Amino acid sequence: MNLQVNTSSWSADIKIKKGTVHLTLRHTFFGTSLTRMPIVERDDLATMATDGIKVYWNRAFTDSLSPQETATVLLHEILHVLFKHVLRMRNRNHKLWNIACDHAVNWIIYDIISDDPKSGLSLPDGALLDPEFKGLTAEVIYNRLNKQQEEEDKQEQDGQGQGGSGLQPQPWGEMLEPTNEDGSVMSEADLSTLEADIDQMILNAPRTAGNLPSAVKGLIDELLTPKVDWRDKLRRFANGGDQPDDYTYEFFDIVTYRTTGILDPVLETKGVGKLIIFDDQSGSVRTEERKLALAELNEISLTCKPTSVTLIPFDTSIDEENIAYYQEGEEITSLERTRCGGTAVTPCFQYLEDNHLIDEDTKVMFLTDMGIGDYPDTAPPCEVLWINTSGYEVDAPFGETIHVKD
Repeated sequence: MNLQVNTSSWSADIKIKKGTVHLTLRHTFFGTSLTRMPIVERDDLATMATDGIKVYWNRAFTDSLSPQETATVLLHEILHVLFKHVLRMRNRNHKLWNIACDHAVNWIIYDIISDDPKSGLSLPDGALLDPEFKGLTAEVIYNRLNKQQEEEDKQEQDGQGQGGSGLQPQPWGEMLEPTNEDGSVMSEADLSTLEADIDQMILNAPRTAGNLPSAVKGLIDELLTPKVDWRDKLRRFANGGDQPDDYTYEFFDIVTYRTTGILDPVLETKGVGKLIIFDDQSGSVRTEERKLALAELNEISLTCKPTSVTLIPFDTSIDEENIAYYQEGEEITSLERTRCGGTAVTPCFQYLEDNHLIDEDTKVMFLTDMGIGDYPDTAPPCEVLWINTSGYEVDAPFGETIHVKD
């Protein structure tokens, strides 16, 4: 489909149809996904939008676009769907989340256009493309924007603000909260069904035509990779990886020696030393996954008996007043939320270094939604496990990442 023809007389309806066909033929994976969704005209919306169920368009806005721009905004909306941005918002600030997701999606589109001179795509004016956010997930971008917003709000309170936030949404595209057909709020079961439908859409879309962006390949790989129960991974990490227990003559069975005169070795458990658990206090961490992780961590504390467990709450800094210490075999009573800020891990690693908490018997865990934008440039000199509670396959650049799912 050639969009480089005389299109001045095309109506909004024709632009939507031609744009969908163009994506299907030229960008098959995305176009096929788009055709599986209802594309509905809505005059009560200013531009285009999606709720993860349908894609909506406004006639006046579409009239203002070129055919190339129309196809691009349709691609923008289907990318929001494929990355489940609507489902991943949770209790985040809607405006900031929309801005974060727009940056993430627009950089994918930018790369598609750059790699294919005949893409037939063109981002409309006002597209958000901050180089700082290139290649980052929406969660990481959101945390950085949230920190920027907090700094602007503080300056405003101190009378140093310039007036008006610099964090403005782009003038087109929007994400809506998904609802049932009658307008009622979706239940958790409904949302899980919607997520499964999106997964199926990804798996059913043709994957052989053309080059897919790496971020999209990651979505497919996530769905095709065989799942290993996260509890098994967590327990193996706490127990020292795949290193088995072994027998030692450093101690011996005194009863056997007294009755038979034979020095019988005893089983020595390896790997369970000190555990340090950093508990992400950001408001976006999912409550149910926190409960699941707490139950499993408590089971490890009671059965594997690490010599000590230190639970350290953090958001953008360490909450030193609420650090909890547990001795061998003690129950971890709770993971109480004491803060509700963003997420930064640099203070955590600095805290470990400043307090000389790292040695060969120490393992470090992070209970977090992985909305992290300040990973250290080099891996720390200790074993690190990232317990991802976000429900999405985001991995840390070092250490091992496990994904908490019921």
